[in-house]
Amino acid sequence: MGGEFGMTSSLSRRGLLGGASLALLAPRARAQSFPDRTIRLVVPFTPGGTNDLVGRLIATRVGQTIGQPMVVDNRGGAGGEIGSVFVARAAPDGYTLLTGSTTTISINPLMNPQLSYNPERDFRPLSWVGYVPLVLCVRNSLPVRNLQELVVHMKATPTPLSFGSGGTGGPHFLAGERLRCSSGTEITHVPYRGGGAVHTDLVAGHLDGAFIELSVASPYIREGRMRAIGLAARERHTGFPDLPTLSEQGIPNFEITSWFGLYAPIATPDAIAKRLSDEIVGALRDPEVRSRLEAAGATVVGGDAAALAEHMVRERAKWSELLNLRC
Repeated sequence: MGGEFGMTSSLSRRGLLGGASLALLAPRARAQSFPDRTIRLVVPFTPGGTNDLVGRLIATRVGQTIGQPMVVDNRGGAGGEIGSVFVARAAPDGYTLLTGSTTTISINPLMNPQLSYNPERDFRPLSWVGYVPLVLCVRNSLPVRNLQELVVHMKATPTPLSFGSGGTGGPHFLAGERLRCSSGTEITHVPYRGGGAVHTDLVAGHLDGAFIELSVASPYIREGRMRAIGLAARERHTGFPDLPTLSEQGIPNFEITSWFGLYAPIATPDAIAKRLSDEIVGALRDPEVRSRLEAAGATVVGGDAAALAEHMVRERAKWSELLNLRC
């Protein structure tokens, strides 16, 4: 009886140890076989914007090098919250990723305490893709060609100039507030449901000015349909070497960009996250990917997970200051 019990106990212990070993090996096995099916890259905005362009260029290249397709899934709505929440709640297995941006990672959490996701708690950084500077544009008929002339005109005009944006609280709106406070002028903010209508009305002359992503504004500028005053960036852009920054023109540290980074759910295993990070960084080193992003007005960083994490900290501090701007 005792012998049978002892044998049974020994077998049970061996079974438990074997089960524990299998449980420990399972994540490693999954990482070694990753990926074995299609990877979904969620863009939390509708097709056609810079977020979408970034996502599609990276997805195409990574799909070619990682051995499985990477497809873009546009899940727009609620200022990017719907798609972001979808990724935050997805299985942390490396098959559902997020294209994060200034709006979804830096601004939304500061603007909305009831937001359904928390970037630090829910997302694991993979790669800092790069950024697109905002450019201050005015209608062609406005008699100004640089920041100094614009400020003089704004102060001399009895009625504040109208500046459009895709909504109160976004980077384009906050850039206008920074201009207003730094120059000691007044503007009339005209909120729109989206950026497309802003561009249309500026070209038509129904608006006096707007801050627009260079990737979107560049064709209008090149075609002479709106006038660029200055970049809200640290340095000039290679595609527009004659366009000075706003800092050069008298407003120090006027740097407001739309930046982009790729994320996985927070509990994604280290080995899978490292593989994804390496593949994305590699894609951003590809000459064709870089040239297409740069042609769209982007500055490619191609930073790893650590670079993105550090950038998030800096951006949160910057946007917190801008959101509390008083003048």
